[in-house]
Amino acid sequence: MKNTLLRIDTILFWLPKILAILFIGFLAIFAFDVFEPRESIVYVIGAFLIHLIPNFILAILLFIAWKKEKLGGALFILLAFVFTIYFRTYTHFVNFLLVSFPVFLIGALFLLHTYLIEKRGGIYEKD
Repeated sequence: MKNTLLRIDTILFWLPKILAILFIGFLAIFAFDVFEPRESIVYVIGAFLIHLIPNFILAILLFIAWKKEKLGGALFILLAFVFTIYFRTYTHFVNFLLVSFPVFLIGALFLLHTYLIEKRGGIYEKD
């Protein structure tokens, strides 16, 4: 029983963090569409940095969630709603699954891990 709890704790500790890193990398791919040979380097760098703003926000939230899982999980879920409205992913189900749902899932996993730890009295089962 304790080995199972340890495995679940370990999985729920690392899974949202790994998913967040992978999702940040996935979103970064879309920023590369600004590179065109006929544009000036100043324009390209500026456009590239603007396209990376969601990645910067996600990285900041990941840093917060790494330190405080409950706050980070809530912020990830809030950001999922912001992504859904701002990027209008509610208009196409596939867009929602690719952009908004992963952020919601990451937040839910952070909150689930926090909930399970608090349910056991705030301690990890390591013995």
